[in-house]
Amino acid sequence: MNDIKHYQLKSSHLYQEEDIIEKQLFERNFTVKELRKYEATFYDPNLKVHFFDENKSGYLVEIVLNNFQLHVCRRMKQAEDFLRRINYLFDFVHLKINKNGKILSIENIEELQQEWNKLKSFLLSDYSGIEVDDYLKEIDTWFETGKEMENQMFSLFHYGMAFPSIPMKHTDNWESHCPIRLSEYEPEGFEQQISYIKKEGNSRFYSISGKSRQESNIEIVKYEGKIIANTDTLFPEHAKIEVDFLYQSGNYR
Repeated sequence: MNDIKHYQLKSSHLYQEEDIIEKQLFERNFTVKELRKYEATFYDPNLKVHFFDENKSGYLVEIVLNNFQLHVCRRMKQAEDFLRRINYLFDFVHLKINKNGKILSIENIEELQQEWNKLKSFLLSDYSGIEVDDYLKEIDTWFETGKEMENQMFSLFHYGMAFPSIPMKHTDNWESHCPIRLSEYEPEGFEQQISYIKKEGNSRFYSISGKSRQESNIEIVKYEGKIIANTDTLFPEHAKIEVDFLYQSGNYR
């Protein structure tokens, strides 16, 4: 694969409740780089032979957050710097992904936790209050299991669109289903489906759709997107998604 991908993720969040409209704009520039390949095996005690395990073999990649900018609504203006600094928690992340594009683990979770403790110390020296303390304590819990950290990191707001788990080789009727979050600021999650459409030259085209979870109280108005990926890489060349849903108070896009 030997990839280095540069991404510019632009995100627009619009909240509407009666005559109140709030809009946030986010721009995240990051790089995904392959560090090395790795191979996994498993041992069959009956045959006394080691076999190659394709599902656990793949690539070690690094995510580097080069720049993050945000423009928030007036109500959130005082928290703008706080939110910007929080986002650098997701910097210099090392991931193991298999050859089908599935994320297997965050390899440097302990290092990320150490960096988070430093960042948290700086934040507590500049900000105070019950809401600040509660939010920072919540982030502490993300490190208790690598799975929760993955859920946050690969929401649509962060790196979810860069890691859609599309294998380089699949059938014409391939599709995937997975749970995904919008962001750490929005408690609702979705069931997302990615479906193969066609191939043109070296490009593969996919559609994105989604539905609310069974236990959810929201109503999805629109959940549409697309992904374009080259045939020789696990990472997309282009991705776009629009999510519009209603809940008890307000409209979120």
